[in-house]
Amino acid sequence: MKNLITDYYQKLNLSFPDMSDILKAFVMIFDAWSLYKNIYVCGNGGSASISNHFSCDLTKLGIPVYSLDTDPATITMFTNDDGWDKVYVNQLNNRFWKDDVLICLSVHGGVGTDKAGKWSQNLLRAIEYVKSQNGKIIGIVGDTGGEILKLADTSILIKSTETPIIESHMSAVTHLLSCLLKDTRPSKMCGCGKIRNSEEAYCQCGQSGFRYQKGIVGNIEEWKKLI
Repeated sequence: MKNLITDYYQKLNLSFPDMSDILKAFVMIFDAWSLYKNIYVCGNGGSASISNHFSCDLTKLGIPVYSLDTDPATITMFTNDDGWDKVYVNQLNNRFWKDDVLICLSVHGGVGTDKAGKWSQNLLRAIEYVKSQNGKIIGIVGDTGGEILKLADTSILIKSTETPIIESHMSAVTHLLSCLLKDTRPSKMCGCGKIRNSEEAYCQCGQSGFRYQKGIVGNIEEWKKLI
């Protein structure tokens, strides 16, 4: 039993993703946020659970983020009407715009098959659609990274073939990204000249309108130097 525990944590240490890739994903999300672009996240199975959790964390920061795994009525409607492979692309249709960001989480990156056919065809179709709309794609993937690693603008590769290790890192990576974004978030500058945190809906003067100011809370340029 003791060996199983120590072996698990040793595998976690050995499979830690490249920090440069994490920072690239962080900068892409930060830039989209400061330019009022939308973030979409999705995954299958355990990855869907992590995408929902990530969406909660980003929403708390005031980032316009949408998990495509949240609404069972929408998911089952599209699955029933058009097939499981279209469940994400149909949600993106007519709401995904140029320079928005799609984040795909996948243990295997879209490689392999099972009873229903090729794995993660819904993710690959969503990526294909995003590319047609001139959007940006971040992959958080395990194993070899698969097709998602090839297609994404940047990917965080978790160097393991074991699902529990990969999903543990996915959760850690999304929490780390949230911490980085919280520490370096752009500030809201009200028309009255006051700055408020991104989480706050209203200024002290009562106005809700704002424009983003980069570099006031944290220095994004310093992070970019580490990529």
